[in-house]
Amino acid sequence: MGSDTIVARATPAGKAGVSVVRLSGSKAKSIAAILSKKNLTPRLASYSKLYDSNDVYLDEGILLLFEGPHSFTGEDVVECQIHGNPLIEDALIKTAVHLGARLAEPGEFSKRAFLNGKMDLAQAEALCDLIHASSETALKAAQRSLQGEFSKQIDALAKALRLIRMELEAYLDFPEEVEAAHEKLHRELQTFIQALQTLLQKAKNSVRLQEGIKVALVGAPNVGKSSLLNALVEEDAAIVSHIPGTTRDVIERTILVEGCQVLLFDTAGLRESNDPIEQEGIRRTQARLAQADVVWYLQDAMQTESDAVASIDISHLACVHVVNKIDCLTEAQRKHLPEGPIYISAKTGEGLALLKQSLFKGREKIDENAFLARTRHVLALELAFSKMQNAAQAFQSNNYLEVVAEECRQAHESLFEIIGKITSDELLGDIFSAFCIGK
Repeated sequence: MGSDTIVARATPAGKAGVSVVRLSGSKAKSIAAILSKKNLTPRLASYSKLYDSNDVYLDEGILLLFEGPHSFTGEDVVECQIHGNPLIEDALIKTAVHLGARLAEPGEFSKRAFLNGKMDLAQAEALCDLIHASSETALKAAQRSLQGEFSKQIDALAKALRLIRMELEAYLDFPEEVEAAHEKLHRELQTFIQALQTLLQKAKNSVRLQEGIKVALVGAPNVGKSSLLNALVEEDAAIVSHIPGTTRDVIERTILVEGCQVLLFDTAGLRESNDPIEQEGIRRTQARLAQADVVWYLQDAMQTESDAVASIDISHLACVHVVNKIDCLTEAQRKHLPEGPIYISAKTGEGLALLKQSLFKGREKIDENAFLARTRHVLALELAFSKMQNAAQAFQSNNYLEVVAEECRQAHESLFEIIGKITSDELLGDIFSAFCIGK
């Protein structure tokens, strides 16, 4: 545990009925005793007047002491519930610093909780995600990750891989036993790879809860991109005009679709233009496409596709062809509409539900029991999956067991990067205790 003591405001800045100032570290208890002029009883709320180091009255409030290791950080922690005035908060924090604490760095309380074994790295990240969750689905997923659901699945895979590595190490020392156990180890490798692939897909799906789906609205001028944005967000977020080139900059708004955050980009209409400002808007549209997960490619039901739109490269993106303004068509024209596009009317709302559903076409639905993962976790799982595929290929020849063992080791490290564990010494102990290698 850290020897220094940190202090910080634990509630948002600004005026409120109650504010919380938190202390953590070896001096937390003694600083609280000086502030309140009393010794606190662990886990018992104490109503106290608070004074600075010169015995000047600061405020009165409730103090709570949580002795380590039975606290959030694993250290002695004191929480001071005071009146929510920034001046009082600052005076209390300055006094704590004068008495031997220092200002906490961003996220340092959670960092200490991780370093002191109160939570693993994935849980620490889930705590941050819990605070910033933008939908009820994301909130519940973050809660499951904070409770350790994601970590448990990582840990289960790591334990399975540890057994595989233990067997590999034994076979490297006793090559005469490899042939008899070859089929068993081959099955174990394949079973593990399938389980890893399943978790990888779950993690990819859950990243959508964290980062959302980025959707770019693209099309020629006046096809109704801004009208569609306004209809989806149910407000006049973008200026709508019959004058081509009205939208000059990318406008961003967020909506929720089936519990998933969707970030919409209303972009400048694509066409040939000599207007330098409009040209800049078109350039920004093309740049924003590189960040999009999905493109809604809009066309006016009464017009043909423009060359400018047809010329952009969207081959690497999931593209949905959307035909707008079908409210302008006659019944006879509607009967002869070709299959393929999604037909909508931003004006009347027709087809918008189907358009929203298209976001999940080819994507697995978010499991109601999903955990919350980050891109970092996906990258680590992808690396582990790649390493295990390499191991399976190398295993086809008994001459490459050393390569198999090394690939499995690297996959193991990738898994433990997610939760912040390195276990090479632990693995060595497991090998000696389970396989009697010394006899």
